[in-house]
Amino acid sequence: VHPNPSLTCCYPKSLVKVALSDNSVASKWAFTASTIGHDVDMEGLTCGADGCVDYIYAGDEWNYIYKLNLATSDPASAVEVEWDLNSIVGNVNQDKGIESLAYASTTGYFYAGIQDTSTVHVVQLSTPGATPAPTPAPTPAPTPAPSSPTPSPTPSPTPSSAA
Repeated sequence: VHPNPSLTCCYPKSLVKVALSDNSVASKWAFTASTIGHDVDMEGLTCGADGCVDYIYAGDEWNYIYKLNLATSDPASAVEVEWDLNSIVGNVNQDKGIESLAYASTTGYFYAGIQDTSTVHVVQLSTPGATPAPTPAPTPAPTPAPSSPTPSPTPSPTPSSAA
C-alpha cells in the first residue's frame, strides 16, 4: 500500500531473513532511495543458481533487478549487482514495472513479470568479468533471451549519505 502520491516517501522496502528453526530474525535490510541511489519498490523475490544460500534476487517496480548478498548487514552493501531492465521493459506507468521474478535452474534464465503490460520478459543476467571491477563497479547489463532486445549498461548508483 502506498500512503501518498509520491509512492515512496514514507517507508522503506524491507527484507527480513528468519531462521525457521526458532523464528528468530537472522538478518534484515531496509531499502530506500538514499540506500541505493534511486527510488526503490521491491516486489518480486527469487533464488538464483545457489538456491538462496548466499544470494537472493529482487525485482523492483522501477525495472531493476538486484542481486543481494545475504551475509551483508548493510543494505547499501548488500546490493552486489544491479541490472537496469528499462530498455527491455520499455515505457510503463509509474509503479507498474516488475511485479514478479522467477529463476529457472534448467535454463539459467530469469523471468520478470511486468504489471503494466502483463508481459513476462526472459533475461539472462550477466555478472562482472573475472578481472577486478573499478570502484564503483559498472552495472552489468542483463543479457536478454534470444527474442528480447539488448539493453545498454548503466553505471551503478552511488548511495547518497545524509548530511
